[in-house]
Amino acid sequence: RRGVSLALTLHGFARRLAWAEAHGRRLEVAREEWAQAARVARLIADDEGFDRLVTGSDAGSFDTPHGTLDELYHLRRCGISARRVLRAATVGGARALRREGELGTLRAGARADVVLWDVDPLALPEEGWRDLARHVVAVVCDGELAWSRGPL
Repeated sequence: RRGVSLALTLHGFARRLAWAEAHGRRLEVAREEWAQAARVARLIADDEGFDRLVTGSDAGSFDTPHGTLDELYHLRRCGISARRVLRAATVGGARALRREGELGTLRAGARADVVLWDVDPLALPEEGWRDLARHVVAVVCDGELAWSRGPL
């Protein structure tokens, strides 16, 4: 009844694959791991009844920094729609925290942590999500401007 949320943590698989490609070691294993992770991601995302996909990463060790925006790109890379990825990053997290309606949405009375981009991420092709961070114009935390590239 409470439900289970799932953060796929694709960032670690992607980093292992990039390392294997750069060093020419364990390449087939890394490719197979990535392919399996991508299949699982697509199966979960294609299940319209499962609306508890969240973004995030338990990465953060010395060689794998947290990469939330990277995680969004990796979900897109797996073939998950832009709309589904943004839902996972917003409503999915709120649902996982059991704070749906208070977090993860833009509406009066909701707590607003917002990233503003100079592009529409829904219109970007999959590869455009790789550099999503360079499109950030401003960040709003708890309804207050926390950072901006320039005047808004």
